[in-house]
Amino acid sequence: MSTQHKSRVLRDPANPPLYLSKRARTNWIRNAEKELKNYRYKQQYPPFYIPDHCYRIFRVHKFTKSYPMDYVLEHFKHCCSYSIDTESDCDTYDIALIQIHSIPVELPAIVVLIELNHLPSIDSLLFSQIRLLFDFVFQSRNIIYYWGPLVVELESALPYDIFIFPLG
Repeated sequence: MSTQHKSRVLRDPANPPLYLSKRARTNWIRNAEKELKNYRYKQQYPPFYIPDHCYRIFRVHKFTKSYPMDYVLEHFKHCCSYSIDTESDCDTYDIALIQIHSIPVELPAIVVLIELNHLPSIDSLLFSQIRLLFDFVFQSRNIIYYWGPLVVELESALPYDIFIFPLG
């Protein structure tokens, strides 16, 4: 192990407090070992970093102008790989955000954050552009990476009418 300064919060798994019960002692040792392992990883490997010029982020909500969406649509039209994830409201657990990350052949990639609780009116140009974005993403020729079953992830977004099932 290196001679670099150790964090004050780093615990020694071999020296748990004496006052702990057997179960608490076991948990304390396990957690201390995890902390030590993570500390060693931090010393051994640099933090993962992606330079800003490798991606662009677009937030989509009712105040988004249509010209940035034109840029996004042009990019997505020529892309064939994407990753999709959703986030839920921490209080209601209702779907609140859809994140679509393009994985292009040439950088920059684009990350689109669609704020479902702040969508534009259904008859607006921006809403049509959002639908078109999903049409591009869900073309059958595309590869989509996702966490968990995609249908389950996106099913709760159906009432927003931004895409239709079946996908692709």
